[in-house]
Amino acid sequence: ARADASRGGKAGDWGGKLSKLLAFDFSTDRGRTAARKNAYALLAKHEHALACACFLLAEPPYARDAALVAVDKMRNPDLAFALARLVDARDVSARPGDDGDH
Repeated sequence: ARADASRGGKAGDWGGKLSKLLAFDFSTDRGRTAARKNAYALLAKHEHALACACFLLAEPPYARDAALVAVDKMRNPDLAFALARLVDARDVSARPGDDGDH
């Protein structure tokens, strides 16, 4: 019952909110703002994993914020390290003229 209450009361209501959030284009300023605001709202509800995911929805992702949530709120430095590695690997592969061999 707690999981439903923390997500707006009804499980169906949460699905509607989630589909509305995912309808954003997260590469625009409006979409990035929506991702960040939702992440902070989820932090206020102690939904740390979902907040972490919302920080990562933005394009480019708010990786530092997601990693800080993983370490400070979730007490999971391994997750923070994995997030940093994924984002770093994404940044390296996106560089023009870089073949990835070092």
